[in-house]
Amino acid sequence: VVRWRGAAQDQAVQWTREPVGPERPLRVLLVAPSGSGLQVQSEIEGIKASLATLGRAVHLETLEGHVSPERLRQVLRQEPGWDVLHLITHGRPVQDGPGDMELRFNHPDTAEPDEASWIEAQTFATLFRRGAVPMVVLVNSCSSAATGAPRFERAGLGEWLNAIGVP
Repeated sequence: VVRWRGAAQDQAVQWTREPVGPERPLRVLLVAPSGSGLQVQSEIEGIKASLATLGRAVHLETLEGHVSPERLRQVLRQEPGWDVLHLITHGRPVQDGPGDMELRFNHPDTAEPDEASWIEAQTFATLFRRGAVPMVVLVNSCSSAATGAPRFERAGLGEWLNAIGVP
């Protein structure tokens, strides 16, 4: 059971997946949408090299190239689920949105890598299947720690993820 302080009260999530161990490796999904202009290859290679030292204890999959929000949703909802999501993309602040930041993905209706689709923190949190959220979500982007204004229900990406069960 993982506990955290919610907006109104303490909440708890019971993890339903088997524990990581010799029979079940840690499942890591590394996501890097194309066309961002970010130099992500060295980061991706570093992560792959680091996790390779753990051998069969880690199952790493990368989702690169044209990654729309819908494509990410499909991969996130595959069984048996993911323990860690590492997302490398652009982020930007939003002045009037409920999450106060947006993440950059590829536009779902075009193969053009420069055609961006920006989604707010609240929408990003809805990509996960309820009850099968990763234990860790690492978002490597600008503004991912932005907090919302007091008039909004949640303050920033972390609180939206927390609300769906990411500790």
